[in-house]
Amino acid sequence: MVIGELKMQIEREQRAREDSLRRQQERDESLLAKTKRYGQAVQYALTNMPAEAGDLPAWFDMVDNVWTTYGVPDDLKSKLIIPKLTTRAKSLLTHLSASDQASYPKLKAFLLKQYQLGSREYRARFLHATRATGETWVSYTSRLGNLFKYYTNSRDCHDFDKLFDLCVADKLRDSLPHSNLKYCLAVEKDQCLSSQELADTADRYESNFFPDGRYKGLSVTAGQSGGKWKQTSDEKNIGSEQAVTSQPAKNAASNVPAGRGNVSNNKKSTNKT
Repeated sequence: MVIGELKMQIEREQRAREDSLRRQQERDESLLAKTKRYGQAVQYALTNMPAEAGDLPAWFDMVDNVWTTYGVPDDLKSKLIIPKLTTRAKSLLTHLSASDQASYPKLKAFLLKQYQLGSREYRARFLHATRATGETWVSYTSRLGNLFKYYTNSRDCHDFDKLFDLCVADKLRDSLPHSNLKYCLAVEKDQCLSSQELADTADRYESNFFPDGRYKGLSVTAGQSGGKWKQTSDEKNIGSEQAVTSQPAKNAASNVPAGRGNVSNNKKSTNKT
């Protein structure tokens, strides 16, 4: 009987210790505790956000590597990165909803967009990149590779076929007239059209607008050279007949319109008489 009571008491104490340990673990895994624990782990690995916009892609790459290395949960990434942002970036976040601020991918995309770091900017930086004074060729090559990687990633280009089509589409954009290019970019927006889709969009613009941007409306241009109306032979004849009839009759002798006469000849004849 005594042994049974002792055994039950030991089991109760063991369950109490287990409950206490579980509650302690739950408190430790609370948001505040997790933020503090992971914050202490990454505080020396994360650097402050650079002020130069062109350095942001490389900085975000470093941040993503830190998340992977320390296994940071998704719900903590935004909370840990906000203290590292510049004053301007923090002020920009006031235009982002609280739910979007809690999402690291949305926060990252928002900041890159606010600093105008899109596909066009990445490509321009890659094409115009030059070796800095004192920069080694290895470092310059690495920077070029990163710039090109940022551009292809922004275009969701991850295989050879997409890269091939992207090069063709870029050449097509560079070849389009200004008004046609503006129309294609308005249609494209944030998506990336294939070269064929871009060509179809450009053709659709030219079928509806003149090169100067005027809407063709009721103008008949199909089959005409350069989108201009070409008169038929009958129309030309009618036009020439109208031009002849609209001119005043000529005096055959003086080659002057009839009824006017030659003023100087009239004066001479009057003086002689």
